[in-house]
Amino acid sequence: MKANAVVVFVVLLLAGCAGIPEAVDRPVSAPEIALAAVQNDPDQYRGQVVRWGGSVVKTVNNSGGSQLEVLARPLQGNSRPTEAGESPGRFMVASDDFLDPEVFKSGTLITVVGALSGVKTGKVGEYDYHYPIVQVEGLHLWSPLPERRPAVHDPYWDSPWAYPFGPYPYYRYRNYPYHFLW
Repeated sequence: MKANAVVVFVVLLLAGCAGIPEAVDRPVSAPEIALAAVQNDPDQYRGQVVRWGGSVVKTVNNSGGSQLEVLARPLQGNSRPTEAGESPGRFMVASDDFLDPEVFKSGTLITVVGALSGVKTGKVGEYDYHYPIVQVEGLHLWSPLPERRPAVHDPYWDSPWAYPFGPYPYYRYRNYPYHFLW
């Protein structure tokens, strides 16, 4: 009986750690609709549901809702966008709700699920750009990952020529002046 409880606990723990966030865990029309394909032929993909993600470039609010300009990034297995690497382009997220610019500030990672509603022409610098528009059905704001600190190694104790019994005898007896007699 105990073994079954442990197995159930481990399975639930692993399922909770690796899942897609509830807000964006919805069925999509096609798993991989490329951003460039939508830019080239928006009418073919109109109404299809996509799951895209990336980092917010700009948030614009008006009386009808909010729009996010997003620099697209490839999604990982849990639907979190990667933080580095090449981007396939940009897209717009249209929401009827107010999205606070301080919450959805530049550089924040998001994943969105929604129907493609067309293409909007805008500018990136002086360049005319065609932004596919995703009408929000689900939106997840990702919190930043904790900063990883590099491990610091002592070159003496991590070497194969360290004290024959490892670092522990040194640390155990370092406060005793006559530890070499033990």
